[in-house]
Amino acid sequence: MIFRDRTAFRPWEFGFFGVDRGGRYFFVQLEPRVTSVGPVDRPKNLFRISDFEAREIFASGNRVYLFEMGGPAVRCAVVEESQMGFSLAAEITIPRPGGSAPTPYYVEDMDTRSGRVLLRDVFDKPFPSYWYLFDFNTRRIEKIGRAKHRAFFLLGDVLRAVETYPQENPPKVRPP
Repeated sequence: MIFRDRTAFRPWEFGFFGVDRGGRYFFVQLEPRVTSVGPVDRPKNLFRISDFEAREIFASGNRVYLFEMGGPAVRCAVVEESQMGFSLAAEITIPRPGGSAPTPYYVEDMDTRSGRVLLRDVFDKPFPSYWYLFDFNTRRIEKIGRAKHRAFFLLGDVLRAVETYPQENPPKVRPP
């Protein structure tokens, strides 16, 4: 990968790379079991986290949340950026309900405004997979339903936005 300032990184053969949804921070694995995180606009300012293999990245303000894919648990490294650089603010473990299994357990999405994380606990057929919601503030996890398709958090209340859409020039709908 090559950044705008011509900084280039080549992840190791089985390494991962990702950018947060806001496009401000990225992570890259340049060597086994080490994840480096940095700002997209200053890619040479990397912070290394040893014994960690990130698969997802989310950011809110100056906080970056990096998640590993889990077996018995999903690990999260919370990194903060300040004028002094980056620091590891917290490491959080989200245990897999029911214990370890040979199937994936991973983060699907994060609502950084509320501190809630959507996790998917995958099982082979004929057993159903499930969605779980983890709250960073209370450290509680709850099962919220079967996981059949994709799921994600929305930025706002879509139904309220549709209800308040100005009806001065409503779209014309042709009858069937």
